[in-house]
Amino acid sequence: MRRAIILFVSLGLALGACDDTGATGTVDAVADVSADVSADVSADAVDTVASDAEVTGDTDAPSDTSAPADAAADSVAPVDTGPPPSCPEEAVTVYLYEDGNGASNSWYDQPLGSDDLPLSGEAVSITRPDGGVTAARDCGPGRYGFLDLPAGAYLLDVAVDGETTSHNLGRRLPRAVADGAVKLVAFGDSVPAYGPAPWFPEQLETLLAPFVTVTLSNVAIPGSQSSEWLPGGSNYVNRLAPHLADADVVVFSLGGNDLMNLASDFEVLGVEDALALLDDLDAAIVAIEANLLTIYGAVRAAAPDADVVWLVYPNYAMSDRWAQYLGDYQELAATLLASKLEGIRERMGDVAGLTLADMYGSLDKPALDAFLWDELHLNVAGHRYYAEEVFMTLGGVLVGPPTSRGVHRSIGFRP
Repeated sequence: MRRAIILFVSLGLALGACDDTGATGTVDAVADVSADVSADVSADAVDTVASDAEVTGDTDAPSDTSAPADAAADSVAPVDTGPPPSCPEEAVTVYLYEDGNGASNSWYDQPLGSDDLPLSGEAVSITRPDGGVTAARDCGPGRYGFLDLPAGAYLLDVAVDGETTSHNLGRRLPRAVADGAVKLVAFGDSVPAYGPAPWFPEQLETLLAPFVTVTLSNVAIPGSQSSEWLPGGSNYVNRLAPHLADADVVVFSLGGNDLMNLASDFEVLGVEDALALLDDLDAAIVAIEANLLTIYGAVRAAAPDADVVWLVYPNYAMSDRWAQYLGDYQELAATLLASKLEGIRERMGDVAGLTLADMYGSLDKPALDAFLWDELHLNVAGHRYYAEEVFMTLGGVLVGPPTSRGVHRSIGFRP
């Protein structure tokens, strides 16, 4: 569990030694790599507000990894962001645009420019848990709204042909809800299957249950690497493949354990070792992404109509739990990890048909600290938050009280 921390501690110590001896080139190189990262590593994350009082933090966590005292009673949910709604009285607003500059990658990474044109006259609707469907009101160029929705959960449906570049819209899920049954599959590492239960796939099942009958198969294996889920391997053949043929939604988290194993096999003794570790880190990321693409291609072939969601990891290095290991090098490590995660998000954002639940963009430091059960895993409130985030990424809307999430969103489409 601490291996990923070792990786960045080693880099921080070695690169700090470079600075102490006057060899600043390495530190400058890291700064150049992450020059586009904000000085505040959580600047891309949004402000936080107190969240659902019904969701409590874990009280059974071990004493050395217990949830922060101020997070035990409440979860923390970042506020939704996007273009200011043209119809401020609406409970829910949606902005649709043609992604002319091709810069959008996820819900939280949509830099809109003059080449991004509004899409007007599209069919946009919202489904209620009772099965009723409400059509959106036209709120101006590219903007759609829904009047005075009562508190509760809803599911957005956008009938725009073409690929979403913001990767934050379910296509199959609204059809499956209309058909009366949803098959949900979760696989990968410990993120979907570790920490205090119920885990986030089970909580996602709970969110969807008012709409439709849900069948969940959570076959994730804590500690597993991306290479262990490649097509042809035992995990894929024996655990995952039997559930894919009729899957409507597939959610997975993979890649983090690959990096942890890299860290456990590497010893940093000096500057040259740190540089080699940076090279190995980049090579490992290339290999991980190749594995993810291979796995996604196999899942897509087996379940061609399913919504397939990959979770982008948050920036663990900025958390309080990592601070005790990183010490004075936390900012350097967090900046380095931010640059890597942003690169991964951008490249995975180029994958057609893949939906991204962007936890890196979603979670700022206070929220991440509130949701961690240990250095890498979620407490009860964290699992609830991840379930809500995946639900939102698939088109879900939560109208408060107690808390509204996903009520203002932008969705980009490839020209």
